[in-house]
Amino acid sequence: MSPSIKKYYQVQDMTLYNVITTVIKEYRTSFYSTDLHNLSSINHDFSKMIPNSIRWLALDFSPLCEHRYDYESQATISSRRVEMASAAMIHFDLDPGKCVRWLGGKYTGARRDVNRTLTAVRDHMSTNDFNHKEKNSPRWVPLRADLRQTSGK
Repeated sequence: MSPSIKKYYQVQDMTLYNVITTVIKEYRTSFYSTDLHNLSSINHDFSKMIPNSIRWLALDFSPLCEHRYDYESQATISSRRVEMASAAMIHFDLDPGKCVRWLGGKYTGARRDVNRTLTAVRDHMSTNDFNHKEKNSPRWVPLRADLRQTSGK
């Protein structure tokens, strides 16, 4: 899916928590170290978030797109991958849709053969279930999406 100004993710009740990482990303060269220290002193969350955001902005997260061998047999989640995913989210302004579109491939079903899959499952489910599956297959994904949620605060 190509980037578009018509596709976005939005939190309805905006607070500083929703934008602080974007502010740091876009204006970090304008901040003095005392500014960043003062921002970090606002509360406990910011004391962790500001330094992490600055570290993640310097982190190369492109290996997230590389193929992962033996994923199914992993016993723990790699802290390196968690750090890279956090860096990607900062880069994409905490917009999960932008991050997933950038990751592409298996995360978006880019190489999925929908017709072949539907043909294979048709005889193994009820007509009602099949019609629901067909309706919600990626070929019917809308061209524009407006995803909104409350921040939960």
